[in-house]
Amino acid sequence: REAREFASAIGLPAVGGSDAHHREEIGSVVNVLECDKTVEGVLKGLKKGAKIVVRKKTGARWG
Repeated sequence: REAREFASAIGLPAVGGSDAHHREEIGSVVNVLECDKTVEGVLKGLKKGAKIVVRKKTGARWG
């Protein structure tokens, strides 16, 4: 939360990363960019900001 507030205060988009300490935690935080799948598209998407999603794992396999 503090990182998001700081990024907002200095005019930067916020993205997050999974800081997994256990194998089971990998993939619990994802960044969702609505953009074209090109280098330019990703850079534009990052400038707009990403949706940071925290999700619980289920028994389903993650793709």
